[in-house]
Amino acid sequence: MRAALLAALALATLIPVTTSAEEATPAAPERAAIERRAVEAVIWGMPAVNYDLMLQEMLTKTDGEVNQVVYWSKPLT
Repeated sequence: MRAALLAALALATLIPVTTSAEEATPAAPERAAIERRAVEAVIWGMPAVNYDLMLQEMLTKTDGEVNQVVYWSKPLT
């Protein structure tokens, strides 16, 4: 899952955004769709990655188990 998120982020940052009307081509809508999907993949993937990281921290640093609620009294470092 993390690899897919990183790949989408890399795709979103490597594709230059066309800003002038001179660069518009018939493939521009398809390219815009790919850019939009990459950005959406990053936005929608961030909560899933954060959840997994918090779960791994809970399992390694506390006595908590899966499906238990853990209260973090301060931010993790």
